[in-house]
Amino acid sequence: MRSVLSLFTLLPLIGTTAWGQATPGRVAYVNQSGLDKVPIYTIVAASPGHPASSIPIPKGTAGPYTVELWYGTDVNSLAPASGSQIRDWAGPGVFKGNANFDIVGTKGGEKVWLELRVWENLGGTITSWAAAEHAGVPIRLGESAAFSLTLGGVDDAAKLYQPVTMLSELKTFGLHYVNVPEPTLWSLPLLALITAKAWRRNAKGTFLNR
Repeated sequence: MRSVLSLFTLLPLIGTTAWGQATPGRVAYVNQSGLDKVPIYTIVAASPGHPASSIPIPKGTAGPYTVELWYGTDVNSLAPASGSQIRDWAGPGVFKGNANFDIVGTKGGEKVWLELRVWENLGGTITSWAAAEHAGVPIRLGESAAFSLTLGGVDDAAKLYQPVTMLSELKTFGLHYVNVPEPTLWSLPLLALITAKAWRRNAKGTFLNR
């Protein structure tokens, strides 16, 4: 059955091969295949006032988190892949991906670097990674470790490459808070007063030296 499915997956590419034209590079843009999955978590790094947790991003349609695929010829040239934003989550930490996703601007057989980026979209109002980084309010975002693979499709020499799943290299990751405000000037005098009282009490031997 798997061989039959692989054949149907490759039929469009085989038809193109006959013309000797390269096709866009293709990848299985998913983080679950059968029982194998690489979940994405809501928080893995503690931020001020926000302790770390190991809760997967929840299942849901048009959910509060957006995932996007980034690609490039090296880790310093990564850019968003057109049409790769997804807000639907099929299960805890698992997004509804595309097993035959074509990366516009690439060719079959090309070796590229890939990365997943996820951010809290605040009801769909945050529509890009850059907007999330500069939202001006506390917001959760995170990115996977970059990894390289060879894209499926047809190259300039009409050689056929079978699409591969990102699961072979993708590692689980989670989000962290950004745009967390620093203590305000109004709070500093109160903090200084509390600290001074603590030291005076310590000097009298009421605590810390017990």
